[in-house]
Amino acid sequence: MHIPVLLAGAFLGWLPAVIVGALAPVLSFLLIGMPPPYAVPMMAVELPFYGVVLALLYRNLKLPLILALIIAIGAGRLAFGFSMVFLAPLFGLPYSVKGFLTVAFVAGLPGIIIQLIVIPIAVRTLRPLFNK
Repeated sequence: MHIPVLLAGAFLGWLPAVIVGALAPVLSFLLIGMPPPYAVPMMAVELPFYGVVLALLYRNLKLPLILALIIAIGAGRLAFGFSMVFLAPLFGLPYSVKGFLTVAFVAGLPGIIIQLIVIPIAVRTLRPLFNK
């Protein structure tokens, strides 16, 4: 779900990235049952942040892609954490800063590494299609 949102931010701008980011967890849940239902609203907050921050930093401020990606991923994870503070109690989920950091950064590290490798390659490869 994260990669399409980041690509939307890199190529299409912040508004399409918000739309892709908000719809991705809902559509994914409806089509394949993941993420679990309690995570859909939190991810619907998190994913748009990825796209917005990447679009603003990379497209508008012209920061290097890898730096913009690192900041966008951090911002998205923080948005997920803030949404957990408010939404986790509604779903009866336990919430702790340690639990959030473990899920967001330790368990999420393989996905973060994949994003930092795949997104620059995809942007470099797909750029000619968007520069016509």
